[in-house]
Amino acid sequence: HRLLFLRNPWRHTGWRGRFSPGDAVWKQEVGLAEALGYVASANDDGQFWIAWEDVLRYFSHLYISWVPSALGLRLLETHGCWNAWPHLCDSLLVDDTDLVAFHPQFQLRLEDSLAARARDEVGIWVLLSRHIKNRSDYNAHYMGASIYQGKGRLCCPNSVLEQGVFSNGECALVKLQNSIAEDILEFAIVISQHASKHMFNYSLQVYTTVPSTLEPVPPFIPEGFSSGYVRGEWTRR
Repeated sequence: HRLLFLRNPWRHTGWRGRFSPGDAVWKQEVGLAEALGYVASANDDGQFWIAWEDVLRYFSHLYISWVPSALGLRLLETHGCWNAWPHLCDSLLVDDTDLVAFHPQFQLRLEDSLAARARDEVGIWVLLSRHIKNRSDYNAHYMGASIYQGKGRLCCPNSVLEQGVFSNGECALVKLQNSIAEDILEFAIVISQHASKHMFNYSLQVYTTVPSTLEPVPPFIPEGFSSGYVRGEWTRR
């Protein structure tokens, strides 16, 4: 048999076909469960064995859980909220979400350069996770994280070191290779949305191969300040 052991991340509602918990095949195939070290749970915990041919038949995607600590990576984690209030929500521009000055930004400082490490390997991993509250939030808005070189808040940044791909799912991942990072020690991580000002809570996890720190960058406009907009027209006169 070619079998695959899977787990529903919600920890319930497992496979009910062949090789599922309670399936008669476990009694028919004497010694199979023992060889696999498998003990079926009396409760539906979302874990199950499934034949490879059934995987190909019923599933379109596979998600693999990775363990960064097994790779020797160091974890930095923070949580926040992407909120257009007050300086973006009343803007007169149709789409001003490219104004990164108002986006959540974080300063990543490395204590050691990545230049001496293998150039084709990844030195920085940035994982952005959206907190889903309502079903309507699924696939409704696109978010992403990008990595720049810089210190302090970015307003009109130079070319991005690594542009993250906007995702309408729960997570967005961006990776920076050592060959791009080279001797840079200070990076700016910017969380953006594509053509949207939808408020959402998020978790930001940064994995590095060297000791580092992660701190939020102070807002572009200090708290308590207000902003306004004036309509105008540029003419030749």
